Amino acid sequence: MLELTANYKTKKFDLIDEKNNVIHDVANLLIPIEIIGALEEGSETFMTLETYEQGQLRTFDVKLSELSSQTDCNRVLTNNLYFINFKLVNHLRQFITYRLQELQAKNRISFSHRSLGFWQDIDDSTIFLLGKNQTKRGPSTYYKDTLSFQQGKESDYMEFVISEILPYPNMQLAFVMGLSSVTGSYLKDYADVGTIVLNFCGASSTGKSTTAQFIASLWADPRIGNDSLVRTFNTTQGAMMQSIEGFNGVPIILDDATTAAYMNKTTLVYQLAQGEARARLVDYGRSIRQGQEWSGCAIITSELPILSESETRQGLIARVIDTNDMVWTDSAEHAVRMKNFIKTNYGHLGESFASYFLSLTDNEIKVSYQDAKDEVLQAIVKKDNLTERIVNKLAIIYLTSKLAMKHFDFELDLESIKATLIEFDQVDVENRHIAIRALDAIKLYIQQNHAKFDKYDPNGTQLEHSKGSLSGIITFYKDTMDVAIPSEIVKSILRNNRIYEYKPVLKYWGSKDIIAQQSGRNTINLCHLDSRAVKFHLERTAETMMPWLYEAPNFYSTDARPPIYKENYNNDEDIKAIFESFDRDEGHAN
Repeated sequence: MLELTANYKTKKFDLIDEKNNVIHDVANLLIPIEIIGALEEGSETFMTLETYEQGQLRTFDVKLSELSSQTDCNRVLTNNLYFINFKLVNHLRQFITYRLQELQAKNRISFSHRSLGFWQDIDDSTIFLLGKNQTKRGPSTYYKDTLSFQQGKESDYMEFVISEILPYPNMQLAFVMGLSSVTGSYLKDYADVGTIVLNFCGASSTGKSTTAQFIASLWADPRIGNDSLVRTFNTTQGAMMQSIEGFNGVPIILDDATTAAYMNKTTLVYQLAQGEARARLVDYGRSIRQGQEWSGCAIITSELPILSESETRQGLIARVIDTNDMVWTDSAEHAVRMKNFIKTNYGHLGESFASYFLSLTDNEIKVSYQDAKDEVLQAIVKKDNLTERIVNKLAIIYLTSKLAMKHFDFELDLESIKATLIEFDQVDVENRHIAIRALDAIKLYIQQNHAKFDKYDPNGTQLEHSKGSLSGIITFYKDTMDVAIPSEIVKSILRNNRIYEYKPVLKYWGSKDIIAQQSGRNTINLCHLDSRAVKFHLERTAETMMPWLYEAPNFYSTDARPPIYKENYNNDEDIKAIFESFDRDEGHAN
């Protein structure tokens, strides 16, 4: 039987044949030196192989599954520039297997992790994974060695925060948001928040990207790239979701959504907020989930609000906190100072805060959350059906500010932070319901297409015929107007404005008496249109004034009477007197 043996003097493999004859130097020596297991269930196990080429040591990693066959093994070795006779590959596989068994017996196993943040260890204790961690199974290192988690001194970073962050209220808020991924991940089920999605939107030079990089610097290297913590949209949506799997407490940062014109923003927001990748089907219709879940806080920077580029759905509005064109940095010089510092000093305060958070009891955290929620809720003046869901997210960020202030002994302006968070909610609470946005779309359609409507007075007299295809019927009253539009056209108007929740919109309109109802339905039968229609009641106020409205205030008043004149113009003397008066006023001689 042929057998490969290691010749450590020559750094080569020797081959022993059936007759114990030795054939020297059949290939460079290749020895497993470490087994690298994966903490995540179902992930690949690797091994590190060591070889010598012209006396120089070289190592590379391969998946153990790639040793499953002679062909697979030969392919992966060739891809790593290790060459051996194909007929000897199975003997090499056998040699490697024996060595792996020896490594296992000596406990020469280390681990790698794709996850970042909270992790349940094998004894059910909770640890917080970052670059390097000690687990019950052994030491574990983040699987990408291209991402650096710490550099510089913590004392220098603290001085940087004190001088460049704390003096500016908006940067205080950014600091808190960067740590809120820890609080949000821990409370995601208790507070029912999923992943908190923050949209840093606004024009260029407002400090969005600089602030996103500062937030990343709390945890790791803040450089921008798809192998870094600050990721770009220069990728497919599937690859982006895969890259954030297992992030449970470390912020997910996606920079400049403006460049992702190709990407479905609706799906992006839903997936981010939901906290898990889409499922795929395998044989026989069985469904399996792809990858690990994520939670905490996701930050998206963009020039336009991310919701303005997505479908208008009520549930989507509650999933995104828009920072409303906030200017983050104090000046261009301030932004430059921040960027220059965090290039070489990062990764200190996030890990420190996570360790502090783990020292708190579950009861302490939940009681503190309820207190923070009560404070925020009490300060909110205008409420709607989304308030409860949004307040939960705001309360987590506000709680984080309190915890950070206690742990770091920083002077944070808690009232200012709370007021700003509430402003995010209150700025558009009066018109954020999807049905209000839908009504605006309907009004705009009527304005732009009024020529396509038949117009009537209250008595049924037609005032104007439509030009072209009929889009509906308008009936004018003194202060109001009824506009009936076929249901299919209403649906089309909403779809064109990326509004797809038709029945909830009609239900809201009906509850507010914006539309007429018939036998409990929100649509009516209209013989003039020969179809079911939605009949809107609109006010003729200055805000809804349109250029084609009939303006005579008493035109439709049943009390109006023709004017009565007392002058008698049948008398010749009266007529003569009028002309004489006119000539005198103009200075003419009679």
